[in-house]
Amino acid sequence: MISALLVIGFILIFRTGGIHTQLTDDGVCLTPGCVVAAARVLNGIDTSVNPCDNFYTFACGSWIKSNVIPEHKGSVSVFAEVREKVAVTVKGLLEADNNQNHPKVVQKARNFYKSCMNQDAVEEYGLGPMKEFIETFGGWPVLGSQDGGRWSENNFSVEDFLVESVRQGKSMPLINFSINKDLKQSVSKIITVSTNYI
Repeated sequence: MISALLVIGFILIFRTGGIHTQLTDDGVCLTPGCVVAAARVLNGIDTSVNPCDNFYTFACGSWIKSNVIPEHKGSVSVFAEVREKVAVTVKGLLEADNNQNHPKVVQKARNFYKSCMNQDAVEEYGLGPMKEFIETFGGWPVLGSQDGGRWSENNFSVEDFLVESVRQGKSMPLINFSINKDLKQSVSKIITVSTNYI
């Protein structure tokens, strides 16, 4: 979905003249971006393979040979590589100092990020704010009779939970559960518990 939006965005930029292209008489783009993209494609091709015999290996063979799956990962892909670069860029943007000229939404994102990364404040407040937050939804059954627990099915409404979550600035519930293939044992399934995206 995101890839499709990026492609559409780039097409619109090029069509509307937002980025000036340098085309040869044959219609070949010679901007630095085009040259780098072409080089990446060429570096991934395995010219020792006949494309009529095995097109996949011809098109991707060199990329596969030069991108070995590390022990700590279950797979690698061009998209994963781009995702990691984007994550590093976003982290750098969030860690930068605020400036009055920056949009309010950027300043708020930086403040939110920095509040989460402030380990001293997190340790000082402990689980208190999280337990209070959970209490506003009627508790969490896993906590039993502890603070944040004492959940009652009769007093709980999924609709109220979602509305209150959005009202308090969360676009999704706190925790996301999914069932996935175990990347280390592909014949097994695992339950993944993760935080939702900010």
